[in-house]
Amino acid sequence: MPETVAAIAIIAILAGMVSGIVKQVLKYKSETQRGGTGQEGGSSLTMSELKGMMQQAVVEAMQPMQEKMDLLEARMDARETPQLEAPKTDLLRDTDRYEAAPETEAPAARTRAD
Repeated sequence: MPETVAAIAIIAILAGMVSGIVKQVLKYKSETQRGGTGQEGGSSLTMSELKGMMQQAVVEAMQPMQEKMDLLEARMDARETPQLEAPKTDLLRDTDRYEAAPETEAPAARTRAD
């Protein structure tokens, strides 16, 4: 008889633990589907508030770079474009010298007796 009481108590404890775990899992899934954070009393942002915060952060981060780009563009506009000079020699004039016929006779091979 005491063994049956112990077995019933162990089964009741295990059943309570399993039902508690299942309850917590179902509660977590329902909160995540609703968009909650799973924390009681926590503040949550709407999608538009989050987008606004992200846009503000990007604008603040890019402002120094934009200022540098504007400065560089102003320097480029102010700089005069250099005029290229005509070459002093005709580079194609010497091509006849390099278009000579290739040698038809191979150089003599060296032997050990040489």
